[in-house]
Amino acid sequence: MKRSLFVIAILLSSCMSHVNKPDPDIYVTSTGDKVVFLYDYYKDYLTAIRTNPKQRDSLYKAKVLEPIFAKYLLDTTPIDPPFIHDTVGFDSIITALEQQRAETEKIISQALTECRKDLSSKKSVFIYIKTAIPAMKKYMDLKDMGGIAGWTTRDDRISITIDPTIDGWRKMLKPTVAHEFTHIYCLGKIENDSSFKWTVLDRIIFEGLADSYAHSIYPNVKCPWTSALTKEAEISLWNKLKSKLYIQDWKLSNEILFGSDNYPGWGGYTLGYEIVQSALKNNPNFTIKKLMDISSEQILNMSDYKL
Repeated sequence: MKRSLFVIAILLSSCMSHVNKPDPDIYVTSTGDKVVFLYDYYKDYLTAIRTNPKQRDSLYKAKVLEPIFAKYLLDTTPIDPPFIHDTVGFDSIITALEQQRAETEKIISQALTECRKDLSSKKSVFIYIKTAIPAMKKYMDLKDMGGIAGWTTRDDRISITIDPTIDGWRKMLKPTVAHEFTHIYCLGKIENDSSFKWTVLDRIIFEGLADSYAHSIYPNVKCPWTSALTKEAEISLWNKLKSKLYIQDWKLSNEILFGSDNYPGWGGYTLGYEIVQSALKNNPNFTIKKLMDISSEQILNMSDYKL
């Protein structure tokens, strides 16, 4: 009898765990793309640490990282810290994102409609909306980015982190969607190209094309990472990179794009944007979309940036 009660207790516990597991609704846009908000996982985590405050790291892994990865196949990105030690103000960020959910969905849907007028993609895109967490400040400060950070994790998946308590997030959301959708479009074109190597040059041009397209359809929004360098600093960075352009090193490329002890912050983004803009200026018959059909080396040769 005791054994039967024990088995029943285990089964009930398993069922309750399944029932309580977050299962966010999926919003389908007018273009057939999908948007899902992941804040329920973070709310689940906050509830758990209130009774187990010493288990923050293990609970974050169990309540947030593992279930999100398992269900949505999100890749690990630099804006996903493996912990949340500081949760001060986290509730207010989640609440604000919940309150702005309908507006956020509308903005994203409009942006995707505008993007698909120019860049046709056979695949539907799945966009994951993450909640900005205090620990992100160790990696990047969203205030400098207008409250938005985007990341294309696969050729059909986009991750967008939002802090709606930061002024400017509405203005930055459409350009961010356009930037990431450009990545989706370009990845679809190079996925069967065995000659594509993801060199340093490929990475900075990849970002330069995305920012150039985003600015072309939203000209009144200037993304700060496209103008992070003075002209002198830009020339200095270009001279430093000339011998490294064809290196295939993802870590080095990230340092050049995001900044490090050896490279200025957002330097690679600014340089990639300026190269693409130079190529467009020198070749007025080329559109940004047409540049997406040719190699990074060809784009470089069309610009004023010479080796």
